[in-house]
Amino acid sequence: MCVSVLALIVNFAQAETVNSQKVSGFYVGGGLGNPSGKFEDNDGDSFDMKMNDTSFHLLAGYQINRVFALEVEYVKYGKDEYKDFDPFSISMSGNVGYTFSSGVRPFLVLGLGVTDLRSNTEFPAGVIFQDDDLSVHYGAGLDYTPGALAGLTFRAAYMADFVNAELTGYNGRSWRQLDMLDVDLNSVYGALIYKF
Repeated sequence: MCVSVLALIVNFAQAETVNSQKVSGFYVGGGLGNPSGKFEDNDGDSFDMKMNDTSFHLLAGYQINRVFALEVEYVKYGKDEYKDFDPFSISMSGNVGYTFSSGVRPFLVLGLGVTDLRSNTEFPAGVIFQDDDLSVHYGAGLDYTPGALAGLTFRAAYMADFVNAELTGYNGRSWRQLDMLDVDLNSVYGALIYKF
C-alpha cells in the first residue's frame, strides 16, 4: 500500500515538472565568458591569442520541441593581450539536444556566421589583411530549467567560431596570397535565458 502511494506521488511530481516546463517557444538570453583564441598559418605554425577581456554573449532563438531549436548568437570576444584584435561574431545555428523531465537539456550547436577579427595592425603599402569572412559556429552545453522558475533557464556552454583570415600583397602587377591563417576563437560561458 505504502509503495503504491509513493509511486503515485512520484508520478504526480514528475507530471507537474513536465507540465510546468516551457518546452517550446521563443527565448532570449545573455551571458559572460572566458575567451581564448588560436592562429595557425600555411606552414602549420600556430600561436595562442591571449584574451584579456571577458566575452559577451547575446542570443535569441526558437525551440521547436524537446530536441530541435534554431538559435542566433552574437559573441564579442574582447581584445587580445596586445590589443591587436577585438573580434566578434554573429551566427545562426541549429541546436540539437534533449529536454529531460528534470529540466536538464544537454545540447550541441552547429551553424554558419560571419566573424570579424577587427585587426588594428598596420601593414605596409600594398599589403591587405582580410580579417572578416564566413565562419563556422559550433559548440556544446547544458541548459537547466527549474520547474519552479518556469521560463527561466541557466546555461553553461562552450562555443567557438572558426574563420579564415587572408594576407594578400601587390607586387606591382597582380595581387597574390601571402598567407592564409586559420583562426579558432572560443569561449566557455554562463548565461541566463528567458523563454516566452
